[in-house]
Amino acid sequence: MNKLHFCIATLTHDGVKRDTQLELTINTFLENTNIPFVKWFIFINGESEAIFNVCDTLRTKWKDKVDIIPIQSNINLGVGAGINRLNNYCRDYKYTLFLEGDWITLPENIAGFDKDWVNRSLEMMEKNDIEQLQLRKYQNDTDDRQFGFGYWIADRNVESVTDEFVFLKERDYTNNPHIRKNSVYYDLRILPLKEFYDEDGNPTELKTSTQWGQAEIAAEALGKQLKSAWLKNGIMVHCDHWQYDDNFDKVIQEIKGCGYETKSAITCKYGFTFPREEFCKFCDSTKDFKELEEHNWRFEASLR
Repeated sequence: MNKLHFCIATLTHDGVKRDTQLELTINTFLENTNIPFVKWFIFINGESEAIFNVCDTLRTKWKDKVDIIPIQSNINLGVGAGINRLNNYCRDYKYTLFLEGDWITLPENIAGFDKDWVNRSLEMMEKNDIEQLQLRKYQNDTDDRQFGFGYWIADRNVESVTDEFVFLKERDYTNNPHIRKNSVYYDLRILPLKEFYDEDGNPTELKTSTQWGQAEIAAEALGKQLKSAWLKNGIMVHCDHWQYDDNFDKVIQEIKGCGYETKSAITCKYGFTFPREEFCKFCDSTKDFKELEEHNWRFEASLR
């Protein structure tokens, strides 16, 4: 593989638990993924000795699989500015896996993908000229309502479906985990993201500010120009909405569902790990995952 074909890019910051979350992000990804040796750029928004120590430890642990390269700013520049600085290191690569430092990669017995899923994803993107591949797994109908899922897997937005991929007519840009074709993101001016500062030049897109998340929001609609797909049912979950860390045996014990047959322990046609029983009552078993939006309408009508 060309040495500038693929890399991994991670943004993290000097917040509470970000060192342990980054450790989970790196370990669960590499434990559940086969990849050719690649560079993994990690941009730390604000100085953090603890995160640097994690990077040093994991650089040695995973030295045969990745070259972990931490980069640090002396202050937190905000999300958009931090991603832009990070992207300076990977812009010349054809493809980048963008993976913020608080996501967990699920194993095959939960997600249903063997360890070669990245290699097959890159092959699929090359063959079909796909420019963004979304990777998030949604855990229940609350996850869907909070973060948006059902509307873009509706039948009107799905071009085709294979065992592993859902090809979409359009999909917003998001900072959720994705594999992207770098050049197109710049050609369409999705990147660089918008940056936010006050009149004195101080960064303002911080978690303590109302401008938190505004860079992503400003870029969302631009993503609809991309040729997009989703790794069917997703493979990554967000640490803030996942209580198990890497205790996957406990996850399997507690997985819920109606018995819908999948390639893993998941038993829900939407790929939900923990669908709520009151929501499941309104499922139409004669239809596939593309009816989630209609399912939500039936459930919401019952609450009125």
